Amino acid sequence: MNKSYDYIMGGSKFFNLFDFISGIIICTLFSFCLSKLIFSFDFKIYPKKIIFFIGTLIICLVVFYFFLSQRRYRLLEQKLIYGIRKKTILYKDINTLIFTLSTTPRGIYDIGLTEPYFCTKKKGRKEYISNITVYTNEMKNIKEQYDTKIINGNLKNTPSYSFNCHDKLSIYHLIKESNSDVYVTRSFLVYNNWTINEFSRIYNIPTEKIQLINDMCKQ
Repeated sequence: MNKSYDYIMGGSKFFNLFDFISGIIICTLFSFCLSKLIFSFDFKIYPKKIIFFIGTLIICLVVFYFFLSQRRYRLLEQKLIYGIRKKTILYKDINTLIFTLSTTPRGIYDIGLTEPYFCTKKKGRKEYISNITVYTNEMKNIKEQYDTKIINGNLKNTPSYSFNCHDKLSIYHLIKESNSDVYVTRSFLVYNNWTINEFSRIYNIPTEKIQLINDMCKQ
């Protein structure tokens, strides 16, 4: 099973604050509208309506919290924690890391005006965010298996966990403690206009650990 965490919502401080504020607004509006509907649009205020509104608001906030928690991950000094149940992956158990471009979500109303990959602007220059796929099983012949049609580095029928890396400093312990094989796709380097040495310096990964996946050979 391939599981992707922090794939849509993001993990930066801005997104965390945005999720918190938008969650309160959405849940409040939903509770207010439901209260009006249940009480036949009676605009008078009385205890029963207040209790119903508060109860509905609490339930909505709890559901929203669980939804956001399922999409979140935490990188600690020795392990990665993800999901509602706080499942754990020890860095020492990680065998392979793959850095790829992070694709933006596609909906039924997408008209192609948005960027195909997540990016930020720093000093007027675009920098594309990496999606890091984690494999705990031993991987063989990754370069031969890799298909350009596979999204975010997930190989067919191979259990993996992926997340978007919004803060390069957050993966310092992951790189240091995992002792894993590190792969980076050529497309990620090309979009950022980086060489492998620049990628190594920016992500603080020893050059000798990095292997290149040529995912653009079929394009």
